[in-house]
Amino acid sequence: VENIPGCFDTAFIDFKLGTKITFNNGGPILLNACDAGNNGEENVNLTQFEKDIFSGSASFEYYPTFSDLNDGTNKIAAPTNYLFKENSGPQKIFVKVNTAGFCPGFVEINLKLKKTPMFTLPDYYFCPEGFVDIKPDLSALGLIAFEWKNPAGEIVSTTKGLKLVKTAGIYTLKVTASNNCKFTTEFNVKVYEVPVITNLMASGNSYTVIATGSKKILYSIDGINYQETNAFYNLPYGVITFYVKFEGADCAAVIKKGLVLNIKNAFTPNDDGINDTWVIDDLNVFDGEKTNIKVFNRFKEKVFEQESASRLEWNGQTLSRVVPTDSYWYVLTLADGRVFTGWVLVKNRN
Repeated sequence: VENIPGCFDTAFIDFKLGTKITFNNGGPILLNACDAGNNGEENVNLTQFEKDIFSGSASFEYYPTFSDLNDGTNKIAAPTNYLFKENSGPQKIFVKVNTAGFCPGFVEINLKLKKTPMFTLPDYYFCPEGFVDIKPDLSALGLIAFEWKNPAGEIVSTTKGLKLVKTAGIYTLKVTASNNCKFTTEFNVKVYEVPVITNLMASGNSYTVIATGSKKILYSIDGINYQETNAFYNLPYGVITFYVKFEGADCAAVIKKGLVLNIKNAFTPNDDGINDTWVIDDLNVFDGEKTNIKVFNRFKEKVFEQESASRLEWNGQTLSRVVPTDSYWYVLTLADGRVFTGWVLVKNRN
């Protein structure tokens, strides 16, 4: 080292070769991430390979180019959440590894994206008291695993489809493709709307069906021939089944039963096996609700009372004795609120 006046001095520098760091995996390392949105962009964790690269104590720095690594510029600030743009960003990341007592080394990470098996499922419907089988055609997606969950979050199937679904609500399907990318979607299972019969209004041998629904309702008493009006006249005696459905219905008709009574006005309790009892039958149409009958003699004394949800039957006796031949007044109160009154003739062997 010499200055202008000519004074100088000398010094010595010793050059020694340092020891290169030895990697467990010197790369190149492939980071093949699933593209969750299939849009060519994905946030990836570049640091996930650090223990594979070097298992000892070291520091890691990430750079988009080798030149940046040499210059120490443009270091990636957040390598745990790096936005990789497949079509516009660098396809390689360079990792500089420093550890005490060794020369720094670098490893390449090659970035690629895999397609995620994305799809949507429609709403599925089933009829009341029915079910629906859910079998979407996803064969083009190369799926190898399925996980179906019901609205309660319970795994109910691991096959390609879901059978005999009878519960409405939000279901989820999680799938895994052959490239190990996973996808989860939700879909809705709903019950088809059907009309609801809210009341049957009886008058003699006529009925008016009261039903509600958001679509045009059709009415029938045989399940075959339907009409737009809800009134039926001159119905035969016995149980009448009323049907209602929406025009162009997706589900079978809703039914409710009514009763056109044929009350006999006489019976003969003489034990000849013919007409020995007075019967009012078919009361089970009232869905378990009970019907009541009271019978009085001409002195307004009650000689019989019975209540049943299925069948009323009087054998012409009171207190285990046959009543005298006479006409008796009855009051019949049906479960639907209708009240019938009249006379019945009891003609016994006396």
